[in-house]
Parts: sequence; structure tokens; C-alpha cells
Amino acid sequence: MKNENDYPEEKKAKVRSLFHRLLLADDVVKIKHRKGELSKVETSRIGGSIMVAITGILLEALRVKELGEVVAPVLLEKIERKVVNPLPYVYFLHMICLRHRITVGDRAPHPDDVNHSVETLREMIDLENIDEQWTKLKKERAERAKQPEEEWVDNRMFG
Repeated sequence: MKNENDYPEEKKAKVRSLFHRLLLADDVVKIKHRKGELSKVETSRIGGSIMVAITGILLEALRVKELGEVVAPVLLEKIERKVVNPLPYVYFLHMICLRHRITVGDRAPHPDDVNHSVETLREMIDLENIDEQWTKLKKERAERAKQPEEEWVDNRMFG
């Protein structure tokens, strides 16, 4: 019986090519939107379809190490292009590399990295009271948004 995780080289090459093209398409759509060539609605429709396909590939890459090894370098390439916010792609790359212990670039994530990151966060931010901090900041933002109209009368921007 053939192992369901076995991917022939030809199939891996097709996945690599498709994933690369999808990530490039994501960049192209966002650039065209910024230039005014695509409306917000068109960008949303196309981008949504692209993200569904990307998500499918990423989920399979999390499940199957062979695909993780194919997808990880392509994600790194996307991150290094810096056309759009790379943060979500950094998260995806880190998850895949951590899940399968894949080295991309010069470093392989290790499970201890998670513990180290949480400890570093605890030193920088009071995580125990983060809900209260969020509530306070949300309230301050709402109060700033409710400026009395009389303050706007003399402001030419608000006519």
C-alpha cells in the first residue's frame, strides 16, 4: 500500500509552481489596487480566491512534511520581496518549519523557541492584565471619537 504522504517529484514541482504563482498573484493584485487599476470589490474577490487556494496548500503543508519542505522556501521568498505586509507569511513559515523541524535560511525553529518567546513577552508586557489594558484602551479610543461638535465648528476641515 502506498503511503498517502508520498508525493512524487512531479507533483511537488507542480505544487511549488502553483504556490509561487499564487503568492505572486497576491502581490500583483495588491499593487494594481494601489495603482487604482482594480476596485476594492475586485481586489477583494480576487484576493479572497487566492487566499483560499493558498490556505489549502498551507494546510496540506502543515500535515505533510514533504510539502512543508516545498512550501517553506517559497514563503521565505515572498517574505523577502516585501511587497505586502509579510507578517502573516512569517507566521505560516514559522508554523510549518516548527511542525516539521525544517531549516529555511540559516535557522530551524525549535519547540523551545515558543517558551522563550512567551517568557520574553512576560518581561515586556503584563500578560496577566492584558484584558483590562485592552478594555481601557478601547474606552479611550471611543471617548476620543466622541468629540463634541462645537470643537469642530472653527475647524475648516469639518466645514
